[in-house]
Amino acid sequence: MASIELDISFLMRKIRNTELVTVSDSSMQGLQLYLKNIYMHLHHQTNLVFNVNFLDNIKHEILSKILLTIEPHLNNSKQYTFRLRDRAFIKVKKYLLDHENAPLTVRQLIKETNVSIRTLEYTFLERIGITPKKVLKSLRLNRVNHELKLADADKKKISDIANYWGFWHMGQFAKDYKEMFGELPSNTLSQK
Repeated sequence: MASIELDISFLMRKIRNTELVTVSDSSMQGLQLYLKNIYMHLHHQTNLVFNVNFLDNIKHEILSKILLTIEPHLNNSKQYTFRLRDRAFIKVKKYLLDHENAPLTVRQLIKETNVSIRTLEYTFLERIGITPKKVLKSLRLNRVNHELKLADADKKKISDIANYWGFWHMGQFAKDYKEMFGELPSNTLSQK
């Protein structure tokens, strides 16, 4: 196999700022054929697997071939110096901190970040592993819990606190609350 000399670090930097690369079918077929040939070569000459120099060379060859397959398609791809999802996540964090005492909705986050619901969901799933709806629900449940701990049971109703934080179905609210805190809202309120 002939060694492909190229500046891998240059291509890696170029690819790093790319959101999505669409590679043509013919380029992908060429890459697949190349990888299949390497596999067949190794399969028939198993002694090469134990040769450290050969393995280092083959790793470089494979990475180079992948990068060379992708590189011609980068100009047609969506490149961002700072990814849309990164910007959206920063805006959401700031918005949540600035409005921590308000019952926020996903719709408000979409309006604030100026991204689609799908982009916002991908942003949250990528960064913290859960959807924005679940994050907001968790934040609102925590605020209810905090208020119930401070409230006077004779002067405050659980339903008023829950309604303020956007919980309208009391049965579902109680179930969600118990699932999160291990007790019913009435137990939290009466512990004061």
